[in-house]
Amino acid sequence: MTTHRYHTGQNVSLVPGRYFGVHSGPYRILRALLNDGVDFEYHVKHVANGHERMVRQSEILAQTAPG
Repeated sequence: MTTHRYHTGQNVSLVPGRYFGVHSGPYRILRALLNDGVDFEYHVKHVANGHERMVRQSEILAQTAPG
């Protein structure tokens, strides 16, 4: 069984160039949503400005910890 790759509270980045007019920088996973049969979805919030959106698992990247 396939499961969500990311968890609530985790910071992630959106895949570069995937969206037009979307703020770059870290987004925080607020909630993992049900699988729609195509891909898992997440409710995310931009860490700096609070912008919220829904994204598919294939549209986000894990954010690496600063070195």
